[in-house]
Amino acid sequence: MIVFFRLDNFYPLLFPMRHALRLLLLATLVWHPVVQAQDAQPALNIQQETEALMNEGLRLFGEGKYAEALAKIEQVKKNVSGKPFPQVLFVEGASYFNQNEYEKAVVPLEEYVKNFSDGDFINPVRMALGRCYINKGEPDKG
Repeated sequence: MIVFFRLDNFYPLLFPMRHALRLLLLATLVWHPVVQAQDAQPALNIQQETEALMNEGLRLFGEGKYAEALAKIEQVKKNVSGKPFPQVLFVEGASYFNQNEYEKAVVPLEEYVKNFSDGDFINPVRMALGRCYINKGEPDKG
């Protein structure tokens, strides 16, 4: 089996993105309509939970435990209400790709290209997307 994505190759890029995720979550909380003080603490807990889930997903991905990483990524996506984040889409697409689930890998990889065409992972994402199409028997799409 060829493993196309290796976390150690991209870790320097993932580290700043983790902080970007934190800032985006924080911005979402700040711009949300004013809530009562007692409601602020659960929102912070969601942010902390999401960061912990993402870190755990990255760890599992780095260990080659792609199915487990995908479970964490799904929880992250629920916590951020399905908003696209480059790191989430990358890990999701790469995990499916590394499990040879090319049909499922195409969806997050295409979404990455659509939403983050100048993102840090755009070149490996485009290459993986092309390989997905080839493996699905659709080389003209790639």
